[in-house]
Amino acid sequence: MKKRPELADYNLDKSKINYYIAFYKKVESNSNKITISLIVILAVYFDCKIMQKVNPVSDYEIILAIGGFLIYGAVIAVVTLLFFWIVQIFFPIERVLYLIPKLKKEKVLADAYSQRHQKYIADVKKFDEIKRQEIQELEKLRIQEERRQRQLEINYWTRLSGFEYEKEVAILFREIGYKVHLTKSTGDGGIDLLLYDGSGKVVVQCKNHNKRISPGAVRDLYGTCISEKASKAIMICSGGFSDATRKFAMGKPIDLLDVHDLIRIRKTGFYGS
Repeated sequence: MKKRPELADYNLDKSKINYYIAFYKKVESNSNKITISLIVILAVYFDCKIMQKVNPVSDYEIILAIGGFLIYGAVIAVVTLLFFWIVQIFFPIERVLYLIPKLKKEKVLADAYSQRHQKYIADVKKFDEIKRQEIQELEKLRIQEERRQRQLEINYWTRLSGFEYEKEVAILFREIGYKVHLTKSTGDGGIDLLLYDGSGKVVVQCKNHNKRISPGAVRDLYGTCISEKASKAIMICSGGFSDATRKFAMGKPIDLLDVHDLIRIRKTGFYGS
């Protein structure tokens, strides 16, 4: 569906739509008028039948008779209304009106026009929903592209708070194919992220500060990696790592990533130790 449906595509005309809507409303209005008239006629009829048995003599009896007439009339009207309400459920008055040849012919035309109109409305809603989803998807892609471009700048990473840093790293690894789980901010045993790929579980710790990481922090992460039975550990720090830290990590399943490595991953869309 390349363009938004229009009335002309369905052989519809706004004036005719309004005409047939008015037609349905007029029939419904006449049906209500007939129903009310029948209720009043029947109420008055039965009320008169009952009051015929009353033969008031004094003024007091006449007043009572008039009061009784009104009360009986109201009761009979309510009962008749309930009766017609039940009848309307199974056999609406409109159905009787549509037996009139002129109205019957008009209804056939109105129903056919109404079906086309309903199809038009449904197609317009479908088109608008598709367009809304397309706009949302384009906006999502635009935001993702803006994030990718910002992630190519060192300042973008260094200005993030600790939690924002963890979230952005999680998004980065998720977009290059990893299943990512953000751990709770407390009680995580030094683990900020858990990555999953074909080789198993990877524990990740993120530190967004300018100081270089000392061997002690990496030694603790290595111990966590062993206790968690992870295939690898990754320490990420914007400020980099000391020579002693890199020496400690050599030969162990530990990757040390700084902000330049994050930018490289964003550029290439690939992470490999």
